[in-house]
Amino acid sequence: MATAKETLPFLAALLEIAIPLQRQYAVQGLSFFANGVGTQTSSFRTKETERYFGFNREKEQEYISFWRNWWNLHRAELSSSHE
Repeated sequence: MATAKETLPFLAALLEIAIPLQRQYAVQGLSFFANGVGTQTSSFRTKETERYFGFNREKEQEYISFWRNWWNLHRAELSSSHE
């Protein structure tokens, strides 16, 4: 299932929530979008996004940090209301 671009701000906000399962969903959703899950290609897919694809509970903070930084880097581009 593809992650819709419009959900990204909400997923990014979930990275800051105290509930572990919601943080996991946020990481997974951001990683699915960036890596093009459900689509043919993604201009955001890199070796780094592939490395942090999905979720690893043992490295939760590392994954959250990566996707928080990824969102901050791409927020303006992905939050634009026009396409």
